[in-house]
Amino acid sequence: PNLIFPGDMIIVPDGQPIPRAPAGAGPSSSLAGSVGKLLWPTSAKNITQGYSVSHRGLDIANGGRPPIYAAHDGTVIFSGTDGAWGRTIVIRASNGLSTRYAHNSENYVKTGQKVKRGQTIAKVGNTGNVRGRTGLHLHFSVYKNGIAINPMSVLR
Repeated sequence: PNLIFPGDMIIVPDGQPIPRAPAGAGPSSSLAGSVGKLLWPTSAKNITQGYSVSHRGLDIANGGRPPIYAAHDGTVIFSGTDGAWGRTIVIRASNGLSTRYAHNSENYVKTGQKVKRGQTIAKVGNTGNVRGRTGLHLHFSVYKNGIAINPMSVLR
């Protein structure tokens, strides 16, 4: 959270989304296709909260604490506790893609570590601000060049 890179998205609480650019300008719908397919990040596929303007990721619930897997190869640019996200890992790939894995009960990787697709990086939890029906879950976000994209468009 202390390192901001060109193209990173900064979320302002209670902020308003930037109006969409006219067709032909800015990021296109082909942006999601440019990242390829990512590995599903945990054994559970029970989505309790989907991607929306106010929720830039997926909440994937599980009654237990199954492992969380790296969805792609990359470098861990953050592993620690990050406010409302609780225990969090952020992985950046060389192609401008980054993924966030939040609310973990345990992180198994450290900042600066290289990880491989499918590697166990954490365990599902409920750290940080977790409310209501989400309980034990993974919050999974995907960014391409700092722009949040719907994870469902790139998960296999």
